[in-house]
Amino acid sequence: MSIGGHRFLLTYCKDFFLIIYGEILQGKKKEGNAARYVTRSQAIKILQVSLSDFRKLCIHKGVFPREPKKKVKGNHHTYYHLKDVMYILHDPLLEKFREIRAYQRKIKKAKAKTNDELAKLLLSRAPSYRLDMVIRDRFVKQSLYVLFPLVASCMNSVKLL
Repeated sequence: MSIGGHRFLLTYCKDFFLIIYGEILQGKKKEGNAARYVTRSQAIKILQVSLSDFRKLCIHKGVFPREPKKKVKGNHHTYYHLKDVMYILHDPLLEKFREIRAYQRKIKKAKAKTNDELAKLLLSRAPSYRLDMVIRDRFVKQSLYVLFPLVASCMNSVKLL
């Protein structure tokens, strides 16, 4: 496939969207360091989530806004590094948030049809997310101590130079 004279080998749908979006981001006046940063609204469009879900994902994954050298859109925007947005995009927590949102729509539809039995059943089976993997990713050393107390005692007894 070629986009703007460039050839790309696409593996699945997410990459297709990102490559097209990457072409849009790197327009006439956006090259080099400025092309590596996106505004918060652009990041939300890439991830296809709501603002509240984006905030939750950023907090869970430890992604914070950054200050680019050149602010293309202006000083009043919040900028995120494109690498951080891609990091969030490939996270299983994002899929879980989408699943929860779809399930909430299902419950809302059942309530609108005044099907209370189905709504109660759906509420009892509502999906939830766990942060085990996030904690292991962000706090490797502490999670090792919790998982393996023997390792913790060995690490405390051995002094590393």
